[in-house]
Amino acid sequence: MDSRMGSLRMQNSKCNGTQQHQELQQELKSGKGKKFQMFDDDGIRYYSGRIIGDYQGFEPLDDYGTPNAGCTDIKYFENGKWESL
Repeated sequence: MDSRMGSLRMQNSKCNGTQQHQELQQELKSGKGKKFQMFDDDGIRYYSGRIIGDYQGFEPLDDYGTPNAGCTDIKYFENGKWESL
């Protein structure tokens, strides 16, 4: 399985390149962002991470969870528990 540790995808038309990329990295390093986990259809967790900024929720799954590992479920940590979208 390929590693996506440290992956940062920017999907904002207002992105100003390297400076914004560095700012987002700093925010994530400081603990900001919503926690997520991705699982395959057998319930095996393949990825976990945090997402920050404008998003609908399925971006990590669509961008690399499904294509790279066959993930079919994404869960976000909400109100003290993991919840599927």
